[in-house]
Amino acid sequence: MNLDCNSPNPTIDANTLLAIREMYEGAKSRVRYRGLFSEELPVVQGTRQGGKSSPILYLIYINDLINELQKSNNGLCLYYINMSAPTFADDMVLVSFSKTGMDNMLQICSNYSKRWRFLYNSSKCAVVVFNKSGVLVQSVKPSFSLGHDLVPTQKKYTHLGIICNETLSVQECVQEACTKLRGSYLNICSSGINPDTVSAKTLRTYYQSVILPRALYGCELWTNISKNEIQRLEVAHRFCVKQMQGFQRSVATKFVLSTLNITSIEVLIDCKKLQFFGQMCRLPCQYLAKIIFNSRLIRYINFDRQTVGFVPDIYRLCQKYLLVDYITQYINTGQFPSKYEWKKTIHKSVTDNIIVHLLLYCHAKEEYRNSLWDTIYEQCNLRVEFTLLGYY
Repeated sequence: MNLDCNSPNPTIDANTLLAIREMYEGAKSRVRYRGLFSEELPVVQGTRQGGKSSPILYLIYINDLINELQKSNNGLCLYYINMSAPTFADDMVLVSFSKTGMDNMLQICSNYSKRWRFLYNSSKCAVVVFNKSGVLVQSVKPSFSLGHDLVPTQKKYTHLGIICNETLSVQECVQEACTKLRGSYLNICSSGINPDTVSAKTLRTYYQSVILPRALYGCELWTNISKNEIQRLEVAHRFCVKQMQGFQRSVATKFVLSTLNITSIEVLIDCKKLQFFGQMCRLPCQYLAKIIFNSRLIRYINFDRQTVGFVPDIYRLCQKYLLVDYITQYINTGQFPSKYEWKKTIHKSVTDNIIVHLLLYCHAKEEYRNSLWDTIYEQCNLRVEFTLLGYY
Protein backbone atom coordinates (compact mmCIF):
# COMPACT_ATOMS: atom_id res chain seq x y z
CA MET A 1 0.00 0.00 0.00
CA ASN A 2 1.58 3.27 -1.12
CA LEU A 3 -0.07 6.61 -0.41
CA ASP A 4 2.56 9.04 -1.69
CA CYS A 5 1.75 12.76 -1.65
CA ASN A 6 5.26 13.96 -2.54
CA SER A 7 5.86 12.18 -5.87
CA PRO A 8 5.40 13.94 -9.26
CA ASN A 9 2.17 11.95 -9.74
CA PRO A 10 0.78 11.69 -6.19
CA THR A 11 -1.78 9.00 -5.40
CA ILE A 12 -3.32 11.20 -2.69
CA ASP A 13 -3.12 14.91 -1.85
CA ALA A 14 -1.63 16.13 1.40
CA ASN A 15 -4.91 17.54 2.75
CA THR A 16 -6.74 14.22 2.34
CA LEU A 17 -3.90 12.32 4.00
CA LEU A 18 -3.90 14.80 6.90
CA ALA A 19 -7.70 14.44 7.27
CA ILE A 20 -7.41 10.65 7.45
CA ARG A 21 -4.68 10.87 10.08
CA GLU A 22 -6.72 13.29 12.17
CA MET A 23 -9.79 11.06 11.89
CA TYR A 24 -7.97 8.04 13.33
CA GLU A 25 -5.59 9.74 15.73
CA GLY A 26 -6.57 9.02 19.33
CA ALA A 27 -9.52 6.82 18.28
CA LYS A 28 -11.16 4.82 21.07
CA SER A 29 -13.90 2.22 21.27
CA ARG A 30 -15.98 0.59 23.95
CA VAL A 31 -18.39 -2.33 24.16
CA ARG A 32 -22.09 -2.03 24.96
CA TYR A 33 -23.81 -5.08 26.42
CA ARG A 34 -27.38 -5.01 27.76
CA GLY A 35 -27.28 -1.26 28.18
CA LEU A 36 -23.94 -1.28 30.00
CA PHE A 37 -20.71 0.16 28.59
CA SER A 38 -17.16 -1.07 29.07
CA GLU A 39 -14.12 1.11 29.62
CA GLU A 40 -12.67 2.85 26.59
CA LEU A 41 -10.07 0.92 24.62
CA PRO A 42 -7.53 2.59 22.31
CA VAL A 43 -7.83 1.67 18.60
CA VAL A 44 -4.30 1.41 17.22
CA GLN A 45 -5.01 -0.70 14.10
CA GLY A 46 -7.79 -1.23 11.58
CA THR A 47 -10.61 0.91 10.24
CA ARG A 48 -13.44 2.42 12.24
CA GLN A 49 -16.29 -0.07 12.75
CA GLY A 50 -19.40 1.18 10.92
CA GLY A 51 -17.64 4.25 9.55
CA LYS A 52 -18.79 5.56 6.15
CA SER A 53 -15.20 5.87 4.94
CA SER A 54 -14.12 2.43 6.23
CA PRO A 55 -14.95 0.39 3.07
CA ILE A 56 -13.02 2.67 0.72
CA LEU A 57 -10.09 2.90 3.13
CA TYR A 58 -9.96 -0.90 3.38
CA LEU A 59 -10.03 -1.21 -0.42
CA ILE A 60 -7.05 1.16 -0.61
CA TYR A 61 -5.33 -0.96 2.01
CA ILE A 62 -5.93 -4.24 0.17
CA ASN A 63 -5.50 -2.94 -3.39
CA ASP A 64 -1.81 -3.87 -3.63
CA LEU A 65 -2.66 -7.48 -2.74
CA ILE A 66 -5.22 -7.63 -5.56
CA ASN A 67 -2.66 -6.24 -8.02
CA GLU A 68 -0.05 -8.74 -6.84
CA LEU A 69 -2.45 -11.65 -7.29
CA GLN A 70 -3.38 -10.53 -10.79
CA LYS A 71 0.24 -10.07 -11.85
CA SER A 72 1.20 -13.52 -10.58
CA ASN A 73 -0.61 -15.18 -13.54
CA ASN A 74 -1.83 -17.96 -11.24
CA GLY A 75 -5.49 -16.97 -11.38
CA LEU A 76 -8.31 -17.42 -13.84
CA CYS A 77 -8.49 -15.46 -17.09
CA LEU A 78 -11.82 -15.37 -18.92
CA TYR A 79 -11.13 -14.53 -22.56
CA TYR A 80 -8.66 -11.64 -22.09
CA ILE A 81 -9.98 -10.58 -18.66
CA ASN A 82 -8.00 -11.26 -15.50
CA MET A 83 -10.47 -12.21 -12.78
CA SER A 84 -8.21 -14.05 -10.37
CA ALA A 85 -9.33 -12.18 -7.23
CA PRO A 86 -12.80 -10.58 -7.35
CA THR A 87 -13.24 -8.64 -4.10
CA PHE A 88 -16.10 -6.94 -2.29
CA ALA A 89 -14.98 -5.04 0.83
CA ASP A 90 -13.20 -7.65 2.98
CA ASP A 91 -14.70 -10.65 1.11
CA MET A 92 -12.11 -11.89 -1.38
CA VAL A 93 -12.44 -14.87 -3.71
CA LEU A 94 -9.41 -16.55 -5.30
CA VAL A 95 -10.15 -18.30 -8.61
CA SER A 96 -7.69 -20.65 -10.31
CA PHE A 97 -7.80 -23.51 -12.81
CA SER A 98 -5.20 -25.62 -10.97
CA LYS A 99 -4.22 -26.63 -7.45
CA THR A 100 -0.73 -25.26 -8.02
CA GLY A 101 -2.12 -21.89 -8.98
CA MET A 102 -4.37 -21.82 -5.91
CA ASP A 103 -1.47 -22.76 -3.63
CA ASN A 104 0.66 -19.95 -5.07
CA MET A 105 -2.13 -17.40 -4.59
CA LEU A 106 -2.68 -18.50 -0.99
CA GLN A 107 1.05 -18.09 -0.37
CA ILE A 108 0.93 -14.56 -1.79
CA CYS A 109 -1.94 -13.72 0.60
CA SER A 110 -0.01 -15.17 3.53
CA ASN A 111 3.12 -13.17 2.70
CA TYR A 112 1.10 -9.97 2.28
CA SER A 113 -0.57 -10.44 5.68
CA LYS A 114 2.83 -10.83 7.36
CA ARG A 115 4.17 -7.76 5.60
CA TRP A 116 1.25 -5.55 6.67
CA ARG A 117 0.63 -7.14 10.07
CA PHE A 118 -2.84 -8.64 9.88
CA LEU A 119 -4.14 -12.17 10.36
CA TYR A 120 -6.44 -14.35 8.28
CA ASN A 121 -9.06 -16.40 10.08
CA SER A 122 -8.65 -19.74 8.33
CA SER A 123 -11.79 -21.12 10.03
CA LYS A 124 -13.85 -18.68 7.92
CA CYS A 125 -12.08 -19.67 4.70
CA ALA A 126 -12.87 -22.64 2.47
CA VAL A 127 -11.96 -24.08 -0.91
CA VAL A 128 -14.66 -25.30 -3.28
CA VAL A 129 -13.51 -27.43 -6.22
CA PHE A 130 -16.05 -26.80 -8.97
CA ASN A 131 -16.64 -29.99 -10.88
CA LYS A 132 -19.72 -30.46 -13.04
CA SER A 133 -19.72 -34.26 -12.71
CA GLY A 134 -19.43 -34.01 -8.94
CA VAL A 135 -16.52 -36.49 -8.88
CA LEU A 136 -12.95 -35.29 -8.31
CA VAL A 137 -10.37 -36.54 -10.79
CA GLN A 138 -7.76 -36.92 -8.03
CA SER A 139 -7.82 -40.14 -6.05
CA VAL A 140 -6.77 -38.18 -2.95
CA LYS A 141 -8.75 -35.20 -1.73
CA PRO A 142 -6.61 -32.07 -2.25
CA SER A 143 -5.45 -30.03 0.74
CA PHE A 144 -4.72 -26.32 0.88
CA SER A 145 -2.97 -24.15 3.46
CA LEU A 146 -2.91 -20.45 4.28
CA GLY A 147 0.37 -19.88 6.06
CA HIS A 148 0.58 -22.59 8.74
CA ASP A 149 -3.19 -23.17 8.86
CA LEU A 150 -5.09 -25.68 6.76
CA VAL A 151 -7.99 -24.40 4.67
CA PRO A 152 -10.80 -26.99 4.53
CA THR A 153 -12.21 -28.23 1.22
CA GLN A 154 -15.99 -28.07 1.22
CA LYS A 155 -18.79 -28.98 -1.15
CA LYS A 156 -20.47 -25.60 -0.71
CA TYR A 157 -19.70 -22.13 0.61
CA THR A 158 -21.83 -19.08 1.32
CA HIS A 159 -20.36 -15.95 -0.26
CA LEU A 160 -22.15 -12.59 0.17
CA GLY A 161 -25.24 -14.46 1.34
CA ILE A 162 -25.40 -16.71 -1.76
CA ILE A 163 -24.78 -20.46 -1.53
CA CYS A 164 -22.24 -21.75 -4.09
CA ASN A 165 -21.72 -25.51 -4.39
CA GLU A 166 -19.32 -27.60 -6.43
CA THR A 167 -21.87 -28.49 -9.13
CA LEU A 168 -23.33 -24.95 -9.45
CA SER A 169 -26.77 -26.30 -8.56
CA VAL A 170 -29.44 -23.99 -7.11
CA GLN A 171 -31.28 -26.79 -5.31
CA GLU A 172 -30.07 -25.72 -1.87
CA CYS A 173 -30.84 -22.06 -2.62
CA VAL A 174 -34.40 -23.01 -3.57
CA GLN A 175 -34.81 -25.13 -0.45
CA GLU A 176 -33.59 -22.27 1.73
CA ALA A 177 -35.94 -19.85 -0.06
CA CYS A 178 -38.94 -22.15 0.57
CA THR A 179 -37.99 -22.40 4.25
CA LYS A 180 -37.65 -18.62 4.54
CA LEU A 181 -41.01 -18.01 2.85
CA ARG A 182 -42.94 -20.20 5.24
CA GLY A 183 -40.80 -19.51 8.30
CA SER A 184 -40.74 -15.72 7.95
CA TYR A 185 -44.49 -15.57 7.35
CA LEU A 186 -45.27 -17.76 10.37
CA ASN A 187 -42.87 -15.73 12.53
CA ILE A 188 -44.68 -12.53 11.59
CA CYS A 189 -48.02 -14.17 12.37
CA SER A 190 -46.79 -15.37 15.76
CA SER A 191 -45.64 -11.84 16.61
CA GLY A 192 -49.23 -10.60 16.44
CA ILE A 193 -49.46 -9.54 12.80
CA ASN A 194 -51.81 -12.22 11.50
CA PRO A 195 -55.16 -12.54 9.68
CA ASP A 196 -57.02 -12.22 12.99
CA THR A 197 -55.56 -8.78 13.81
CA VAL A 198 -54.86 -7.06 10.48
CA SER A 199 -56.35 -7.07 7.02
CA ALA A 200 -55.10 -9.22 4.15
CA LYS A 201 -53.94 -6.07 2.37
CA THR A 202 -51.69 -5.15 5.31
CA LEU A 203 -50.27 -8.68 5.41
CA ARG A 204 -49.62 -8.44 1.68
CA THR A 205 -47.57 -5.29 2.29
CA TYR A 206 -45.44 -7.06 4.88
CA TYR A 207 -45.12 -10.07 2.60
CA GLN A 208 -43.93 -8.07 -0.41
CA SER A 209 -41.65 -5.66 1.43
CA VAL A 210 -40.06 -8.02 3.97
CA ILE A 211 -40.61 -11.72 3.31
CA LEU A 212 -40.23 -11.97 -0.48
CA PRO A 213 -37.02 -9.88 -0.72
CA ARG A 214 -35.47 -11.95 2.08
CA ALA A 215 -36.47 -15.30 0.58
CA LEU A 216 -35.56 -14.43 -3.02
CA TYR A 217 -32.21 -12.79 -2.22
CA GLY A 218 -29.77 -13.71 -4.99
CA CYS A 219 -32.44 -15.22 -7.25
CA GLU A 220 -31.06 -13.13 -10.14
CA LEU A 221 -28.28 -15.74 -10.35
CA TRP A 222 -30.54 -18.81 -10.32
CA THR A 223 -29.81 -19.46 -13.97
CA ASN A 224 -30.29 -23.24 -14.10
CA ILE A 225 -33.44 -23.50 -12.00
CA SER A 226 -35.68 -26.41 -13.04
CA LYS A 227 -39.45 -26.63 -13.32
CA ASN A 228 -39.60 -28.85 -10.24
CA GLU A 229 -37.72 -26.23 -8.20
CA ILE A 230 -40.04 -23.50 -9.47
CA GLN A 231 -42.98 -25.65 -8.43
CA ARG A 232 -41.56 -26.01 -4.90
CA LEU A 233 -41.30 -22.24 -4.64
CA GLU A 234 -44.85 -21.82 -5.93
CA VAL A 235 -46.17 -24.25 -3.30
CA ALA A 236 -44.56 -22.24 -0.50
CA HIS A 237 -45.78 -18.99 -2.09
CA ARG A 238 -49.37 -20.23 -2.37
CA PHE A 239 -49.29 -21.46 1.22
CA CYS A 240 -48.53 -17.95 2.47
CA VAL A 241 -51.04 -16.22 0.19
CA LYS A 242 -53.87 -18.58 1.14
CA GLN A 243 -53.07 -18.23 4.84
CA MET A 244 -53.29 -14.43 4.57
CA GLN A 245 -56.84 -14.62 3.28
CA GLY A 246 -57.99 -17.58 5.35
CA PHE A 247 -58.63 -19.79 2.30
CA GLN A 248 -58.54 -23.56 2.32
CA ARG A 249 -55.82 -25.41 0.40
CA SER A 250 -58.40 -26.60 -2.14
CA VAL A 251 -59.20 -23.06 -3.37
CA ALA A 252 -58.03 -22.38 -6.95
CA THR A 253 -54.58 -20.78 -7.10
CA LYS A 254 -55.40 -18.24 -9.80
CA PHE A 255 -58.38 -17.02 -7.80
CA VAL A 256 -56.28 -16.70 -4.60
CA LEU A 257 -53.51 -14.72 -6.34
CA SER A 258 -55.90 -12.41 -8.20
CA THR A 259 -57.97 -11.51 -5.13
CA LEU A 260 -54.85 -10.37 -3.26
CA ASN A 261 -53.30 -8.77 -6.36
CA ILE A 262 -50.13 -10.91 -6.24
CA THR A 263 -48.51 -12.73 -9.13
CA SER A 264 -46.63 -16.02 -9.21
CA ILE A 265 -43.09 -16.59 -7.90
CA GLU A 266 -41.84 -17.37 -11.41
CA VAL A 267 -42.93 -13.94 -12.65
CA LEU A 268 -41.39 -12.23 -9.61
CA ILE A 269 -38.05 -13.96 -10.27
CA ASP A 270 -38.23 -13.00 -13.95
CA CYS A 271 -38.75 -9.36 -12.99
CA LYS A 272 -35.78 -9.41 -10.63
CA LYS A 273 -33.57 -10.92 -13.31
CA LEU A 274 -34.63 -8.30 -15.87
CA GLN A 275 -34.00 -5.55 -13.33
CA PHE A 276 -30.52 -6.92 -12.68
CA PHE A 277 -29.92 -7.04 -16.43
CA GLY A 278 -30.73 -3.33 -16.60
CA GLN A 279 -28.31 -2.61 -13.76
CA MET A 280 -25.54 -4.45 -15.60
CA CYS A 281 -26.19 -2.53 -18.81
CA ARG A 282 -26.09 0.84 -16.99
CA LEU A 283 -22.97 -0.05 -14.99
CA PRO A 284 -19.90 2.12 -15.82
CA CYS A 285 -17.53 0.44 -18.26
CA GLN A 286 -14.50 0.44 -15.94
CA TYR A 287 -15.99 -2.17 -13.61
CA LEU A 288 -14.83 -5.79 -13.96
CA ALA A 289 -18.39 -7.13 -13.82
CA LYS A 290 -19.39 -4.91 -16.77
CA ILE A 291 -16.41 -6.01 -18.87
CA ILE A 292 -17.18 -9.69 -18.27
CA PHE A 293 -20.89 -9.16 -18.94
CA ASN A 294 -20.26 -7.38 -22.26
CA SER A 295 -17.82 -10.05 -23.42
CA ARG A 296 -20.16 -12.92 -22.65
CA LEU A 297 -23.19 -11.15 -24.13
CA ILE A 298 -21.45 -10.39 -27.44
CA ARG A 299 -20.09 -13.92 -27.72
CA TYR A 300 -23.52 -15.41 -27.04
CA ILE A 301 -25.11 -13.22 -29.73
CA ASN A 302 -22.35 -14.42 -32.08
CA PHE A 303 -23.41 -18.05 -31.46
CA ASP A 304 -20.73 -18.98 -28.91
CA ARG A 305 -22.53 -22.01 -27.46
CA GLN A 306 -20.04 -22.30 -24.61
CA THR A 307 -21.61 -19.27 -23.00
CA VAL A 308 -23.91 -20.55 -20.26
CA GLY A 309 -25.46 -19.03 -17.18
CA PHE A 310 -26.88 -15.55 -16.75
CA VAL A 311 -26.63 -14.31 -20.35
CA PRO A 312 -28.60 -17.17 -22.01
CA ASP A 313 -31.16 -16.95 -19.22
CA ILE A 314 -31.66 -13.22 -19.82
CA TYR A 315 -31.93 -13.71 -23.58
CA ARG A 316 -34.62 -16.34 -23.01
CA LEU A 317 -36.55 -13.95 -20.77
CA CYS A 318 -36.27 -11.13 -23.31
CA GLN A 319 -37.71 -13.46 -25.94
CA LYS A 320 -40.50 -14.48 -23.57
CA TYR A 321 -41.48 -10.87 -22.83
CA LEU A 322 -40.67 -9.44 -26.30
CA LEU A 323 -37.71 -7.35 -25.12
CA VAL A 324 -34.99 -8.63 -27.50
CA ASP A 325 -34.88 -5.26 -29.29
CA TYR A 326 -33.38 -3.70 -26.17
CA ILE A 327 -30.49 -6.19 -26.27
CA THR A 328 -29.89 -5.40 -29.94
CA GLN A 329 -29.99 -1.67 -29.24
CA TYR A 330 -27.54 -2.04 -26.36
CA ILE A 331 -25.05 -4.05 -28.44
CA ASN A 332 -25.22 -1.69 -31.42
CA THR A 333 -25.24 1.66 -29.63
CA GLY A 334 -24.29 0.98 -26.00
CA GLN A 335 -27.44 2.83 -24.92
CA PHE A 336 -30.00 1.49 -22.47
CA PRO A 337 -33.14 2.98 -20.86
CA SER A 338 -32.89 4.68 -17.49
CA LYS A 339 -33.82 2.83 -14.32
CA TYR A 340 -37.31 4.37 -14.27
CA GLU A 341 -38.01 3.74 -17.98
CA TRP A 342 -36.75 0.16 -17.80
CA LYS A 343 -38.92 -0.48 -14.77
CA LYS A 344 -41.99 0.74 -16.66
CA THR A 345 -41.04 -1.34 -19.70
CA ILE A 346 -40.70 -4.50 -17.63
CA HIS A 347 -44.03 -3.81 -15.95
CA LYS A 348 -45.85 -3.35 -19.25
CA SER A 349 -44.26 -6.39 -20.95
CA VAL A 350 -44.84 -8.70 -17.99
CA THR A 351 -48.42 -7.48 -17.57
CA ASP A 352 -49.18 -8.05 -21.26
CA ASN A 353 -47.73 -11.55 -21.02
CA ILE A 354 -49.89 -12.34 -17.98
CA ILE A 355 -52.99 -11.04 -19.75
CA VAL A 356 -52.38 -13.24 -22.78
CA HIS A 357 -52.03 -16.32 -20.60
CA LEU A 358 -55.14 -15.40 -18.62
CA LEU A 359 -57.17 -14.97 -21.80
CA LEU A 360 -56.01 -18.33 -23.11
CA TYR A 361 -56.73 -19.95 -19.78
CA CYS A 362 -60.23 -18.48 -19.54
CA HIS A 363 -61.09 -19.43 -23.11
CA ALA A 364 -59.85 -22.96 -22.51
CA LYS A 365 -61.92 -23.40 -19.35
CA GLU A 366 -65.33 -21.79 -19.60
CA GLU A 367 -66.11 -22.33 -15.93
CA TYR A 368 -63.52 -19.70 -14.98
CA ARG A 369 -65.19 -17.01 -17.08
CA ASN A 370 -67.17 -15.67 -14.15
CA SER A 371 -68.25 -12.24 -13.03
CA LEU A 372 -64.86 -11.52 -11.43
CA TRP A 373 -63.04 -11.94 -14.75
CA ASP A 374 -65.66 -9.91 -16.62
CA THR A 375 -65.23 -7.02 -14.17
CA ILE A 376 -61.44 -7.06 -14.58
CA TYR A 377 -61.77 -7.36 -18.35
CA GLU A 378 -64.13 -4.39 -18.74
CA GLN A 379 -62.73 -1.95 -16.18
CA CYS A 380 -59.03 -2.38 -16.97
CA ASN A 381 -59.34 -2.49 -20.77
CA LEU A 382 -57.21 -5.61 -21.10
CA ARG A 383 -54.72 -4.36 -18.48
CA VAL A 384 -54.39 -6.13 -15.15
CA GLU A 385 -52.45 -4.16 -12.53
CA PHE A 386 -50.32 -6.70 -10.73
CA THR A 387 -48.06 -5.50 -7.96
CA LEU A 388 -44.60 -6.79 -8.88
CA LEU A 389 -42.41 -5.97 -5.88
CA GLY A 390 -42.89 -2.24 -6.13
CA TYR A 391 -44.21 -2.07 -9.72
CA TYR A 392 -47.19 0.24 -9.74
